[in-house]
Amino acid sequence: TLSGTAVLDFSRKSQVGEAGKLLKRRIEPEMNQTHAAKQLSRHYLTLGRLLYQAGAFEASEAFYARVPRGVTEYLPARAERTWSLLRLGRVGELRGELASLSHNVFSERFLPEVALVRSISNLKLCRYEDVAQDFNAFISAHQVWAKKIQTALDDPSIAKIDMPDDRIHELTLALVNREAESVKLAKLAQESIRAALPAVGVQAHWTNAKRDLDTSTEELKRLKTAQVQRFWKNREIVLTEAIRKMKFVRLEAMGQVRMAQTAANKEVEISDTTKKIDSARSHGAQIYQFDGVYWPDELFKLHSTAASRCGGKAL
Repeated sequence: TLSGTAVLDFSRKSQVGEAGKLLKRRIEPEMNQTHAAKQLSRHYLTLGRLLYQAGAFEASEAFYARVPRGVTEYLPARAERTWSLLRLGRVGELRGELASLSHNVFSERFLPEVALVRSISNLKLCRYEDVAQDFNAFISAHQVWAKKIQTALDDPSIAKIDMPDDRIHELTLALVNREAESVKLAKLAQESIRAALPAVGVQAHWTNAKRDLDTSTEELKRLKTAQVQRFWKNREIVLTEAIRKMKFVRLEAMGQVRMAQTAANKEVEISDTTKKIDSARSHGAQIYQFDGVYWPDELFKLHSTAASRCGGKAL
C-alpha cells in the first residue's frame, strides 16, 4: 500500500518519528477495521523494526513476539527478535530462541542472522570455540545461498522465490488471466475471420485487440521479473551485511583469544533461567528439562543456560 511504502521510506531516512505517526494515523485504523491476521502481523513486524531502530528494545521485542504462528512474517520476526534479546542481555531467552531457529526443520530457510547473533552471544561469553563453530556453520550454509542468489540475479526471468510474496502472486495471477484471455481472443478472431473473410476481409479490430493484449502481457512479465529481481537483490543485501558483521566478530574473537591466553578462564553461570524456572514453578507452571527431543509446541518457548568463560566477569 501507499502508506506502507511511505513508512518504509521514512525508516530508510531514519525518520522513525514520522514513520510512527503515519502508522498511528493511517495504518492502525485500517487494522482495527479489518482485523486481518496477515495485515496485523505485518503491522507488528514493522513496529518491532521501527522501535528497534529507535533503541526501544523492550517494546521492540514485545511486538516481534506478538506475530502469530502460521503467517509468513512469523519466522523473520523470531529471527529479528534475537537482536532485541541480545541488546537487552536476556541470555536465557536468547539462547533458547537461537536453539529453536537452529533446528533442522529450518535448515532450508534463509536465516543468515541466526549464526551471526549466536556468534556474538558466544563472543560475549568468551566461548571462543563456539564462535569458531558458528563461523564455520555460517560459511557452510551461506555459500550455498550465495550461489542461489547469484544464479537468480543472473536471470531473474526464470528464477523462483522460496517464500510467499504478495506482489509476485498478484502478477502471476494476472499473467494467467491474460493468457486465458489471449486463447479466448484467438478463438473468437478465428471464428469471425471464417465468417466475414469472404465479404469484408480481415477485420483490423481483432489485430489491434491482440496487439494490445500482447503488450499488456509483456508489461506484466516485465513487472514480475523486476519484482523477483528485487526479492533476490534484498537477499543479497542481507547476506552481504551479515558477512560484514561476521568478519568483525571473527576479528574481535581473534583479539580476545590473544588477550585471554595469559589469563586462566573460569566458568561462571550468568543465565537467569534457573531463577525464572523456580518462579514459574512456584506459580504452578509445569517446567520440563530438555531431553534431546524437540516437540513442535516447544519451539520458540525454550530457555537455555549459558556459562561465561570470561574469568568470572559477568556480562
